Amino acid sequence: MDALHPLRLFYQGILQLAVAYYHLGNRNWQGCVILLSTGIERLDYFAPEYLGVDVETLLEQSAACLEALQTLGPERIAIFDTARIPKIAYVREMRP
Repeated sequence: MDALHPLRLFYQGILQLAVAYYHLGNRNWQGCVILLSTGIERLDYFAPEYLGVDVETLLEQSAACLEALQTLGPERIAIFDTARIPKIAYVREMRP
């Protein structure tokens, strides 16, 4: 396995979550749910922490958003509380 492969997967997972929340803003339920699912799946390998990022908390909060969106369904996506969208938190400071 090439040394950058895990890093690439990590960034792909982060980007998938970001794009999922972008879809949420556009009320694209299907795109949001699909990318939340794949982003969560991809990042699970990196829990609890990777490169100083608190992956475990990000996964927990994203999974809660996914569950809420699945419960709401596409017809009620507009009432999703966007305050629930997680922010990336760091567990330690990165040094160059």
